[in-house]
Amino acid sequence: MSPTQSRAGFPARRSVGRVLVIDDEPAVALGLRRALRGCALSAAGSVDEAIALLAAGQDFDLVICDVMMPGRLGTELLGWARREHPALLERLVMMTGGVRDPRVRRDLEEAGVPLLSKPFEAASVLRLLDERVRRAAA
Repeated sequence: MSPTQSRAGFPARRSVGRVLVIDDEPAVALGLRRALRGCALSAAGSVDEAIALLAAGQDFDLVICDVMMPGRLGTELLGWARREHPALLERLVMMTGGVRDPRVRRDLEEAGVPLLSKPFEAASVLRLLDERVRRAAA
């Protein structure tokens, strides 16, 4: 086991980073909570819930949003961010287990935000968080 890994195989404990996870599957938020322990993680079960948090002034170093959810799709958060909160696009990451709808796929490609494919490794999320935190500090 390396000094940067815990016994569970996740990267070592972190002490920086506020992360918002938007996913209708609680197991995804739980997995990310384990992977990002040491970070302040908040979860939203829908795009509407996430927009309410963000519009109320909640600030996050990284926002990870599932694409395919019941109700509003994650791509609708992209549209809201473009109109209402453009700075969020620098901290937004989309995640998906697969996109079949060509329009949704096109929206993701045009957005230019990182895309995590499920299942993903904790190290991938930590790299994105580190990149976003460093960029915000610069």
